Amino acid sequence: PALKQQGCAIVPFSPLHDNCLPDGVDGLYLGGGYPEVYAGDLAENSTMLQSIRDFCESGKPVYAECGGLIYLAQGVEQGDKRFPLVGSLPVWVRMLEKRKALGYVEVTLEKDSLFGRCGESFRGHEFHYSELVDSPQGKEGWESVYRLKQNRTGVCSAEGYQKGNILASYAHLHLASRPEA
Repeated sequence: PALKQQGCAIVPFSPLHDNCLPDGVDGLYLGGGYPEVYAGDLAENSTMLQSIRDFCESGKPVYAECGGLIYLAQGVEQGDKRFPLVGSLPVWVRMLEKRKALGYVEVTLEKDSLFGRCGESFRGHEFHYSELVDSPQGKEGWESVYRLKQNRTGVCSAEGYQKGNILASYAHLHLASRPEA
């Protein structure tokens, strides 16, 4: 609802069932979900993977959160199996047996980004059973633009990886917490 209230026209598509992105899309939002459950099928849909790769290279805005971050990564590791995915984010994601994160977070922009200027804040949450195998920070022009603070513990970490108009994060931002974004 927050995106529609701000004038966005939502054009749904399926990375599993469609062969490519819909024509005329101006921005791409890859939301959360469980891509690891469908990793084999997602990896086999090479035409969609290429369509998303091409969109990422177009300079148009791309926002990927949690499952979307996994989908944009080089791929996902599940035990001894590896499933290659979009590959725009230059790291692999490893699935864990135990939950890595659960809780509300405050995200403060440490650099200007797709969603605002340095110093602006958002509320959100994290919930995931995976971790980045390595940090994308400094690789191929990627940089961290968030300071993510765990509400329960107060622990802060660098997060929110951006390159040009692509922003990927484990945090699910509550966009209504900052409508001007």
